[in-house]
Amino acid sequence: MKLPKYQKKTKLGEDGITILKRIVETKLEWIYRTNHQEHDFGIDAYIDIITNQGQVTGKSIAIQVKSGDSYFKEKNKFGWVFRDDLSHLNYYLNFQSPVILVLVNVSLNKAFWCHIDPNKTESTGVNWKITVPFKHRLSSKSKPELLKFVSPVKDYIPQLEHYWNVNKQLMNSGILALVVDKSEVLNSDYQNLDLVFNRMQATPELIEKLENKVDIWIDGYNDDERELYKIEEVKIWILSFMEKISGWSYFLSTSQGLAFLKLMFLCFINVKEISDSGISDIGIEQKKVDFDMKSGQPFFALFFKDLNAFTDKHGISDDENIVICERVMKELTGKEIKI
Repeated sequence: MKLPKYQKKTKLGEDGITILKRIVETKLEWIYRTNHQEHDFGIDAYIDIITNQGQVTGKSIAIQVKSGDSYFKEKNKFGWVFRDDLSHLNYYLNFQSPVILVLVNVSLNKAFWCHIDPNKTESTGVNWKITVPFKHRLSSKSKPELLKFVSPVKDYIPQLEHYWNVNKQLMNSGILALVVDKSEVLNSDYQNLDLVFNRMQATPELIEKLENKVDIWIDGYNDDERELYKIEEVKIWILSFMEKISGWSYFLSTSQGLAFLKLMFLCFINVKEISDSGISDIGIEQKKVDFDMKSGQPFFALFFKDLNAFTDKHGISDDENIVICERVMKELTGKEIKI
């Protein structure tokens, strides 16, 4: 009668897996998780690491299982010699989890293991080999050695709570004032601003909340009688700021009395001061100026470049992009300009 046959090799493999599963779950007290055959390219299962308190850690070790007497025939003075093809070795070494080879002696109900360490392998021409040590019997005593191959378990919650708290403070802020010291200007230092502007882009909620809410104050020039936009080192620093910092066009505020966006604009244009116009509500001296609109074109070119890149990156609509452009142009030029 012609019927499919249950191969001894298949039974031997299943017996080996049964033995290994029992060792992992009763001796190591970890979780044995089978890898489905359609996804098996050399990894038969995973060991999920459990703490002594029974907590699942998210750490795993991948396993290649070999069962049967044939894997215990070749040996040297240190252990049994295992041979395989180079494609599997390359696969193991690229694997994200550490990989161990386990040889299961079905008749003795014992398993022996080794870590697939490239430094422990040898070339056999077209293939490779590694020794599975006699002393590496898989048991409860193997836990400390196996744990060396996975990174320590960390408690990320305190770090996240601090991160969330800072985000909450940013979300609840009115105008976010960033102070730049004169030494940062002189040293062309943008590191702190870069960190803050990147942080403001961390979540969609922060991006939305902080739009048009940031101002920058340059400190250290109070004794200089010149306006900041007339100080060459400040102009150079601002021009580099516009190239190095992403999202300034989106975050910088156009609110009355906030100066940095206007200062940036003044660095580009031909300005003629007309008269003083008093002090703003936040104590900033205000002046009436006249300027040549054409000279401001390079500023707006950089503004549009940054805003377009920022809105594309974060999926912000073209309609909102246009609203921001028109608001900034009105604030800086005093004219309604439709795009």
